[in-house]
Amino acid sequence: MKNMKKILVSTALALSLLLPQNISAAVTPINTTTITSIVDVSSVPASSSYAVPTGEYTNVVSFSITLPSYVYVSAFSTVKSTYLNGGNIDIFAVYSDEDCTRPVAGDSSSKVDANKRTDKYLCLEAGTYYIKFSKNPGALLNDKSSGTFTLSVGAQPLDVTVSKNASLDSAQKIATDTLQTSLLSNGTRSLWVTFKVPSKTTASIQTSLANPLSSDKMPCVESAVTLYDANYKVIKDWNIPNRYYETSNSGSLSLAGGTYYLKVSGDEHYLINKYGDVLRENTQANFGIVNMKITTLKKTSISKLTNVKGKKAKVSYKKAANAKGYEVQYSTSKKFSQNVKTKNAGTKTSITLSKLTKKKTYYVRVRAYTMDGNGQKELISAWSATKKITIKK
Repeated sequence: MKNMKKILVSTALALSLLLPQNISAAVTPINTTTITSIVDVSSVPASSSYAVPTGEYTNVVSFSITLPSYVYVSAFSTVKSTYLNGGNIDIFAVYSDEDCTRPVAGDSSSKVDANKRTDKYLCLEAGTYYIKFSKNPGALLNDKSSGTFTLSVGAQPLDVTVSKNASLDSAQKIATDTLQTSLLSNGTRSLWVTFKVPSKTTASIQTSLANPLSSDKMPCVESAVTLYDANYKVIKDWNIPNRYYETSNSGSLSLAGGTYYLKVSGDEHYLINKYGDVLRENTQANFGIVNMKITTLKKTSISKLTNVKGKKAKVSYKKAANAKGYEVQYSTSKKFSQNVKTKNAGTKTSITLSKLTKKKTYYVRVRAYTMDGNGQKELISAWSATKKITIKK
């Protein structure tokens, strides 16, 4: 029995030596300071300091955030050799895995020179992340360099309406006619949302990328936006500009009733030319809050069409949500091919047509429109169903 135990212990020990050692046993969590603005990181204190001895040196620590955040990671080092500038901390990077094989999007390994601060600005999903810092393995002056390495981590939590939507399968349903926000981050390089519209809807989609940091801290490049129908056929594509807070617009879209999908990609942009729109890979990662608003305008309907004394007709129609005005069109032609007149009714939901001809039949239809910030018509709905009236008075 004793021999059997010895064999089992020996076997377990041999297997443990063969298996890769999990670095998590040596990983120490450090504090993350919550900040109100990533623009002002002056209040972020040192999270932890480490005495770096002479010889080879590698360390891994972790930090956690409970909400999507802009994250500031700063390092200050005094590590160098006594007489020569060498043996510094040459590897400093943030990873999404504890084995430190997957750097987060937007980061790469940095060198931390002695007595200089190295800062990183990142946009991260909620989760645990790992900071690796080490001397360059095998460097000539490692056995002569030592000092202190200090880390600071601050995070500005971000409030978005849509998250965990990094794939078509996880596309979240959003409401139209209200501002929706999502995030291009280390974990969400392409975001997906889905929405529904009723039949014969006119719509426009506004998109922008918001980020309080300057583009030298977080690059701002074009982001591809693609609208698909329920069968994943492309309806429209465009780019979010390479300037923070600048809005791009899909233009007026005539949508049949049903489900649609919207994709925003931080890693791609559309090359738009006369040969067609082609997706191209971005050379830099794009980060920030994506603002999306799908403005819809349904067609209205004529509720009443009556004769008015004096060869006139009164047209009443239903109010359309989001409408800023209405146009009424009438003609003696059923197909509106001749004798067509159009009246702007403003915001009123009824209008009286005058100077009509007695005993003639008129065909009438109405459409709604919205206005842009410059007072110009922006969206124009489809025409209502046509109604006819014969002038009797």
